[in-house]
Amino acid sequence: MRHLSTLTTDDLEEIIYQSVVLKYQVVSEDPKEQGLRKILNFGHTLGHAIESLCTISPRKKRLLHGEAVAIGMILAAYISHKVLQFPWDKVEEIKTTLFRIFSSRELHLTRERSHTAATQV
Repeated sequence: MRHLSTLTTDDLEEIIYQSVVLKYQVVSEDPKEQGLRKILNFGHTLGHAIESLCTISPRKKRLLHGEAVAIGMILAAYISHKVLQFPWDKVEEIKTTLFRIFSSRELHLTRERSHTAATQV
């Protein structure tokens, strides 16, 4: 996987195009969000809560929407590990990948902080 900063405009246009095509296919197959479409929400519910907290709390650093969703994805994976025995190596893979993508903005979410946040959700 290449770092986002190395992608060209053409690369980004192709990624965006493929993302839109995939989202269209998923929404077309499940227009009422009864099953498959829920995959598009991974991390969003927790991400919106984190984003809202950072918006209203003067002591919290404001986050971009994508950063909040990325943290939500890590927390969702961690909660899935605790509740559903989702494999820990997959939690680590998700966390490592997202840290790599967002490294320029420095998402500081260690395992201990993930645990603390997850137990308060």
